[in-house]
Amino acid sequence: MPAPGADIQNRAIWGLPTMLWMALVIMALVRFGLMLGTGPIHDEAYYWAWSQRLDYGYYDQPFLVGWLLWPFVSVLGDQAWVLRLVSGGLTLLTSVFLARLALDLAAQTDERGQVDAAQVRATSTGLGVLLLTSPALWGLGLFYVHDAVMMTFLSLGLLLGTGALQRGSMLLWLATGAALALAFSAKVSAALWIAAFGLAFLLVPSGRAQLRRAGPWLAALIILAAAALFVLWNANHGWVTFRHVGAEHLAPETDAPGERLGRAVLVLLALIILTGPAAAQLWLWPARRDAGRPAGLAKLTKLTSLGLLLFIALPALFILGLSLTREVLLNWLLPSALVLSALAALRWPSSRPRPAALASLGLSLTASVVLCLVVLIPLMLREPRWMLSNARDIYGWEAAINDLVAYRDAEFPDHRIVGNYYLLASQLAFHQNEVRASVGDDPRPHQFQLFAHAPAGGNSRAPGPVLVLTTDQASGQAALEGWYCDLQPLRPWRIMHRDFVIDTLFLFRVDDRLSDAKTSCEIPGETDESDKTDGPD
Repeated sequence: MPAPGADIQNRAIWGLPTMLWMALVIMALVRFGLMLGTGPIHDEAYYWAWSQRLDYGYYDQPFLVGWLLWPFVSVLGDQAWVLRLVSGGLTLLTSVFLARLALDLAAQTDERGQVDAAQVRATSTGLGVLLLTSPALWGLGLFYVHDAVMMTFLSLGLLLGTGALQRGSMLLWLATGAALALAFSAKVSAALWIAAFGLAFLLVPSGRAQLRRAGPWLAALIILAAAALFVLWNANHGWVTFRHVGAEHLAPETDAPGERLGRAVLVLLALIILTGPAAAQLWLWPARRDAGRPAGLAKLTKLTSLGLLLFIALPALFILGLSLTREVLLNWLLPSALVLSALAALRWPSSRPRPAALASLGLSLTASVVLCLVVLIPLMLREPRWMLSNARDIYGWEAAINDLVAYRDAEFPDHRIVGNYYLLASQLAFHQNEVRASVGDDPRPHQFQLFAHAPAGGNSRAPGPVLVLTTDQASGQAALEGWYCDLQPLRPWRIMHRDFVIDTLFLFRVDDRLSDAKTSCEIPGETDESDKTDGPD
C-alpha cells in the first residue's frame, strides 16, 4: 500500500504539481516579455563576446558561460532576446530544481516509515507563494550573466547530492559531480558552496561512513577535474584570474570602522531582501509539529540537514566577514538566499495559523510583493530612472551606436570604431557584430588580448585610422595618449533613452599609432613595417 502523500508525487509532472509548474512557467514568460526590445547590459555583451571566441578559460571566470551561449547565438542569431531566452530558461530550471529539492525533503519518511501528506501539500503551496514573491528569483532570470548559469547547476547539484545521500546510487553521485563541476565552470565562487556542502561529510559519523564508498570520491574527482582545467588555463595566461580576483574582490581596503559596519549591515539586509521577507519570516517561526511528528528540516538525517545548513550559512558568513574589510557585490549572496527561500516552504503551515502569525505572514508577503514590483515596474514602464545604474544599459545603446556608425560613415568613412575599456569594447562589438579588443591602457584587459604581453595590466593597439569611444575625455586621453599619435578629441557621445541620459562618453579620432618601442610618434612621411601589426609580438 502506498504511503500517504505518495499519490501527490505520482500526479506531478517531473516531480512538481501541475499548478506549481504553471506558476514557474508564467514567471519565466513574464520575465522574457518584459525584456523584449531591450539591449544587453555591458556584462551580457562581454559574455556574448566569449561565445564568439571559445576558449577553455577567460579573464575573470572559467569557460561555461561562453560555451553554453554559443549554440544558441549560432542558431538563433546574435540578438539580445536570444541571451534572455537562455537566461530565462536557465532560471526556470533553477526554480524547478529548488522546488523539487524542497518537495523531496518534505516527502521523506519519518521514523515510522510514513510520508506526511499534509506537509507535502503545505510545502507545495508554500513553494508556489514563496517563489512567486521571490525578488531574487525575479531578478535572476532577467540577464544572461554567470550567476544565472552557476545557480542552475548549483541547485541541480544540491538536488542530486541530497538524493545520492538518501539512495547511495553511483549514477546519482556521478551526476552530482558533473553538475557541481559545471557550476564551478560557470563561476569560480561556486567553490564556496560546493566546499561548504562537502564539509558536512567530515563533521558527522554518517558522513564519514559515506566516504568509505566510491561515489562521493568520484563526484569529487569530477569537480577537481574542472578546477584543474581552470588552473591550467591560468597557468598558461599569467594567472590573470587569480590576480584579478585577488586585486578586485579580496584585497582589504582602508576604511573607517563605521563604513565597515555599514557594509556588514547592508549584507545582512540584502540577504533578507534576496531571500524574501516572507521566507525570512517563516524561518523565525517555531518548527511545526503535526500529530507528534517532527516536520521540515527537523526530520531529515543529520548529514542532509547539516549539509544544507553549511551550504547556506558558511558562504554567507564568509561574504559578511569580507564586507568588514572591503566592498562586496551583493549578488554573491544569491545561492544562499535562493536555497533559503525554497527550503522555507518546508515551514509553510498545513493548518490555519494563529491570528498574530497569520498577520505577520501577510505583512511579510506584502513586503515581498512590493520588492518584486520594485524590480518589475520600471521594466514594464521602460523607465531607467528607477533602475540600478548598471541595469540602465539595456536602453539607448543600440540607437547611440547606430548614430555613431552613421556619423563615422558621413565624416570619417575610412575609420573603424573601437572602444577603450573592456565593457565599451564589448558593447561596440555586440552592436557591430564583430569582436575587437579594448584599445589603449585598460586596467581590466579584454579577454582576446595576449595576456603574456601585459603582465601588469591590459593594453592593446589597433591600426589607424580609428574612432575610439572612451568613458570620458580625461581618462580617455590618459589611456590612449601613450599608444597613439595624432590623438584628436572630437566630441561627447551621449547614450539616451527618451529624454534621460543613460551615460555620456567621449569620442577620439586617431590616424596613426606609436612604434612598438612606445617612445615617440612616427615622423610624417616615414613608415615602418612593424607598425602594420596589431600589437607587440
